[in-house]
Amino acid sequence: MACPSFSLPAGGLLTCATCPGADAGQTVTPVAQRQARLEAQSDGWHTPNNAPGTGEKPLMREGLTICSQCYATGGNFAYANIQTAEVIRYWWLRQNLAAGRMDWLVQIFVDGIRCLPFKPDRHGIRPIRLHDSGDFFSEDYAEMWCRIADELATSMPNVIIWAPTRTWAAGNWPAFWERRLPTLKSLASGRPNLVVRPSGYNFGDWAPGPLHPTNAKGSTSLYDINARVPDFLKSRVDPAAVPLPGPAEPRSDFNCQVYGAEEPSCLASRAPDGKVGCRACWVHPELSINYSSH
Repeated sequence: MACPSFSLPAGGLLTCATCPGADAGQTVTPVAQRQARLEAQSDGWHTPNNAPGTGEKPLMREGLTICSQCYATGGNFAYANIQTAEVIRYWWLRQNLAAGRMDWLVQIFVDGIRCLPFKPDRHGIRPIRLHDSGDFFSEDYAEMWCRIADELATSMPNVIIWAPTRTWAAGNWPAFWERRLPTLKSLASGRPNLVVRPSGYNFGDWAPGPLHPTNAKGSTSLYDINARVPDFLKSRVDPAAVPLPGPAEPRSDFNCQVYGAEEPSCLASRAPDGKVGCRACWVHPELSINYSSH
């Protein structure tokens, strides 16, 4: 992604990690505990909450949940030094949030972001990827990031933090996002600086809508697990010819080009405007996005 990021342990809360939406979607969670977080219907087990913008509770497709094939539980994320650092961050955050030190944490993160060596970006932003591994593990933690964004809205208005999340599939999270996202201070400038994109539950699902109309549409993964990027996706470089999937593929608005680029990097792939150097996840909240499996 060629930008700063912040990672936490990936996996369900029941496995001592940070993803509430993964508790029912990863087979490492005991069956009884998974079912306790799902809703039984005639055709199988569904999430207890609707996917944002769809009006439907997704069916849990065994083996096809995106959580069950999470990239952040393998590859470079599996190295001991990476895992250790993620666990320490998680422990540190939980300890200080439990001790009521949220204001202190907010200031530490704001000060740290001010010191980050951002690279020049053609979109005029300073992008941060929040949770390239992990998710919002509690409402207090999510509120902390909302407050960080509010502090940055005045001191560093060109910082945009993009955070995918599958929290919508668990507990009372939809109510939290409905309440908090429309109060972000950055909305006074016309766009959110904390872009929270709800992630699809299964491979092949429609990309969810926004968690609140003031924020971003979601993302999905429409292609076979471990499949090569289809040729038609690799050729999507002419925005006049194929700017968006359109009626041929209605489940998302834009296909991420990274895995069809010569170099798998946001800065080397095509953006929705057809130019090299994509930051669609940060600067196009009006577009839902498809990512090839990786």
